[in-house]
Amino acid sequence: MMKLVRLEFFRFALQLVDSNSFMEPLKNMYSPDLLKSIGEQIKKEYSSFDHKNWMKHFVTSEWKVAELKQRVNLIALAFYDTLPKDYNQAIDILKPVSNQMSYGYAGVIFSEFVMLYGRQHWDKSMEAMAVFTQTSTAEFAIRQFILDDPKKAMRQMVQWSKSDNHHIRRLSSEGCRPRLPWGVKLSMFVNDPTPCLEILNRLKSDPELYVRKSVANHLNDISKDNPMIALQLAKEWYGKNANSDWVVKHGLRGLLKAGNVEALKILGQSASKHLSVTQHRVHQKKVLLGDRISFTVEIVNASKHEEQLRLEYAIDYMKSNGQTSRKVFQWINKMVEPGAHRFEKNQILKDITTRKHYEGKHGWAVVVNGEEKGSASFELHFE
Repeated sequence: MMKLVRLEFFRFALQLVDSNSFMEPLKNMYSPDLLKSIGEQIKKEYSSFDHKNWMKHFVTSEWKVAELKQRVNLIALAFYDTLPKDYNQAIDILKPVSNQMSYGYAGVIFSEFVMLYGRQHWDKSMEAMAVFTQTSTAEFAIRQFILDDPKKAMRQMVQWSKSDNHHIRRLSSEGCRPRLPWGVKLSMFVNDPTPCLEILNRLKSDPELYVRKSVANHLNDISKDNPMIALQLAKEWYGKNANSDWVVKHGLRGLLKAGNVEALKILGQSASKHLSVTQHRVHQKKVLLGDRISFTVEIVNASKHEEQLRLEYAIDYMKSNGQTSRKVFQWINKMVEPGAHRFEKNQILKDITTRKHYEGKHGWAVVVNGEEKGSASFELHFE
C-alpha cells in the first residue's frame, strides 16, 4: 500500500483550511511524493498513463497558490486530463487506486472527480461513491446529485443506510445533512427535513460511533431550523438504549446551550427550584490576550435528594463592531448531593481558527439547567 499521511477523519477536517493556524498547512498533504505515488498506482491500472504529464499539473503557478479545496479540485481536473475520456473506464481505473489510500481526507479527490464528471452517469457514480467513501468521504459529492434529483438520490441514500459497511451508512446521513459545514446547503431539507428522517431513524442506534456522530450532527442541523421536529425525534429516541441516548444528548446540544426548556426536560435536566447560585466570581477584572481567566461558582442544592445539575458558563465576546457575541461552554453535567458545591474553572483567552479576540469589556455568566443565574464582566487588553 502507498505510504500516505494518516489523518483521523472528523468534521473538523475541512475547517483546517486556514493554514495560518498550523505550522504545516493541511494543503501540503498533497505532497510531490503522494502525487507521484498516486500516479504510479494509476499506471499499474492503466498502462497508457503518462506519469510525466500527470506530475506537470502540480508545478504550475495555479497549484502553488491553491489552498486545500482548490488543490482537491485541481487533482480531479488532472484525473480528467490524463485518464480515458470514457467516464466508466476512468472510474474503473480509479476504484482500485482509491483502495490503496490510507483512510483520511486525502482520498476526497476521487469523489471530487465523480462530482465534476459523473452527474450524467448516475448508476456508475453511485457505485463509485460507495467505494470512494470507504477510504475518505463522498459527503460533498453526493449533494450535487441530491440537488439534481432529490427523490432519486434519497432513495439511494436509504439503500446506503442499510449497508453492512459503516462508512457507507455514515454517508447516507452525512451526505444529506441540511447544513453540512463546507458543503452546499440543501435548502429543501432546511425547509423540510422529512425526507431524511427514515435514514436517521434507522441509524439512531447504530453500533458504530462514527455513524452515530453523523446522526447527532444531522439532528443538530435540524434543530436550528425545525426545532419542533428535532425535539419530537429526541422524545421518540431517548430512553430506548445507550446508543440513541448518546445521539440525543449530542444532537440537542444547540438547543441545550440555548436553554430550551423542552430539550432540558427530555434529558431530565429541567430547571430546579432547589438549585441556587450563592456565589459567583470572575477572579481577574483585567486580562491580557494569551492569559488565563479563572472563575468560581458555588451552588446549593436545598432539597433532601440528589438533583440533576447542568452547569455551563457563557462568555460575551467583544466583536470588531463593538457588539458582543455569546459563546456557551459546558462545565458540569451530573447529579449533585444536597448541600453546597463549589466549582472552579479557567480558560486561556487566545485567538483560534474560529475565534478572533478584540479588546474591550467582555461579559461572563453562569447558567444552571438552562437558566442564567448570575453575571460578571472583565476587560481584555492586548498589552
